[in-house]
Amino acid sequence: MVEYCSPVWDPHTQTQIKQVEAIQNRAARFVTGNYKRRSSVTAMKTELEWENLSDRRKTTRLTIFHQAIAGHLAIPVQKALRPVKRSLRHTSPSANNFIPITTNKDCFKFSFIPRTLVDWNNLPSNLTIIPDKEHFKEAFKEHLKTSAARK
Repeated sequence: MVEYCSPVWDPHTQTQIKQVEAIQNRAARFVTGNYKRRSSVTAMKTELEWENLSDRRKTTRLTIFHQAIAGHLAIPVQKALRPVKRSLRHTSPSANNFIPITTNKDCFKFSFIPRTLVDWNNLPSNLTIIPDKEHFKEAFKEHLKTSAARK
């Protein structure tokens, strides 16, 4: 239930992110039956093989966006998107980049399309050209793991 409509209401402030993560932390304690104060909830989630909720929300947002730009969903993103046109001499991280939507209001800046455009434009091109939804999703999850390992 924590993930219902998560691409739409994906929190962006640290306070909201911590509140949502606290729900998963309580669930991890419940599932493991470990309520000791000194026990590591992170270790419990690792043991349970639970992904970070913010990573799951990002994966869902990008997967939905991937489907929308492919025309598989009834989300009219093509009306809001303007492809980046670059000269042949300029190499970009992805051939499928779009011009970001600028805004002055956080309520719009962190809404689905503007926020997801930023994440999409930061993906390597080998991910954005994957045609299949499930292959894209798995490749993105692997990308998240390797990016986290580098940090």
